[in-house]
Amino acid sequence: MYQRTGKRGKTEHVILGVDVWTSDLIEKLKKSGTWNISVIDYEAEADKLALGSTIFYSPKLAKQELAITKKIVFHKYLDPRMRG
Repeated sequence: MYQRTGKRGKTEHVILGVDVWTSDLIEKLKKSGTWNISVIDYEAEADKLALGSTIFYSPKLAKQELAITKKIVFHKYLDPRMRG
């Protein structure tokens, strides 16, 4: 299983929720050079799941794990067709 070490002090990019756009957003972040990517899965059955270099957290575990991160950048994809 993939495990990040020495995360303290690094910028963590967090995607809020899992939906049809999550994989696209992960790919966009990776293409821009971002590798510390986490996803908060509000419907998670497990506390933590690693898929490649991306870690999916339950909300409770995300709060604990991300508390040691110095800077967090939150991301949420908004479909342009849904904007009013």
